[in-house]
Amino acid sequence: MLKVEREQRLEPLLLTPREVCALLRIGRTTLWELRRSGLLKTVYVGRSPRFRREDVEELVERLAAEVSNPLE
Repeated sequence: MLKVEREQRLEPLLLTPREVCALLRIGRTTLWELRRSGLLKTVYVGRSPRFRREDVEELVERLAAEVSNPLE
């Protein structure tokens, strides 16, 4: 997706854990496991964990690639 398109839609750069869970349709335990395993990076704003939208999208792309190319 083009950066200009994102700016026009005014999507937030950082997502809360609740927003990531809703986007991916996963539970908090799964989210924290993704974080712990290093598959999803956490950014802290003060003491509040946030996730970059770009990182969430990249995670989905990586997981989709693993499913479509399981032997690689």
